Amino acid sequence: SHGIGPLRSAAMVALARVHLGMGRAGRARSVLVGDLDGVLGQCHARDQGEALLVLAKCHLAARAADGDGDDEGRLSSLTSALRDLDRSLLAFEAADDVRRTAEVHYLRARALHLLPGREGERDEAAADFVRLSGVARTRSV
Repeated sequence: SHGIGPLRSAAMVALARVHLGMGRAGRARSVLVGDLDGVLGQCHARDQGEALLVLAKCHLAARAADGDGDDEGRLSSLTSALRDLDRSLLAFEAADDVRRTAEVHYLRARALHLLPGREGERDEAAADFVRLSGVARTRSV
């Protein structure tokens, strides 16, 4: 049963990704939060990064669904998304996953664009996305 933990955690990440793809960000977040400690404690860096990336996308989806809602709620969603994106970035870099690292930089740039006074960070994330997108293309050829 020792080897089942990482397998179960990876399955929960996949299930959360499916829920998110179906537009059920709240359900995806619930699935992930319930097993996040297991993923972060038992899984490979790439799987950890994937879990945190899906969680960040859930926060971004909540922010988009909030629409014209209160600014505090949108700010909280963006802040949570950026926290999880930063954590996923470290995991994907540790796993040397250039494609996912580029995706995280892209999402960071999009989130930072929505926050006043963060233009420098946004531009840096966008530049990292462009740079890594070129690397990912040359690696896949």
